[in-house]
Amino acid sequence: MNEKITIEAKYFCKYRKELGFTNQKAIKDFFGAKDIVPGVDFGYVKSLNNRLYDIVEKIDRTVANEIKSDNLKAFKKEHIDHCFGIMNKSGILPKLNNQGRRPEQVYFSWMRGFVRKFSFEMQLR
Repeated sequence: MNEKITIEAKYFCKYRKELGFTNQKAIKDFFGAKDIVPGVDFGYVKSLNNRLYDIVEKIDRTVANEIKSDNLKAFKKEHIDHCFGIMNKSGILPKLNNQGRRPEQVYFSWMRGFVRKFSFEMQLR
């Protein structure tokens, strides 16, 4: 049993074809489950949106009365709910990623900055 076995590329090619794959990338993606894209956890997104509401409310409570929001409910509807609705309807949420982060986390990070930008603008007027 000291016989040396040489495995040539043609054997790998034959093996891939027998499994139903025409190229190396396709079989790697299949065995690595790269072709299965996880769905967006909308329950988690709802919790993240609630956290955005909390952030807006807490910050508004800490600023001087002269720059407090006149209508936080309208602000949250316009800058959180409306933006989420557009992103959801357009199908962009599953496409969000940043170095392997889940779409929900990228969404929250982006929305947190987006909401703060408009909050500061409102307070500076």
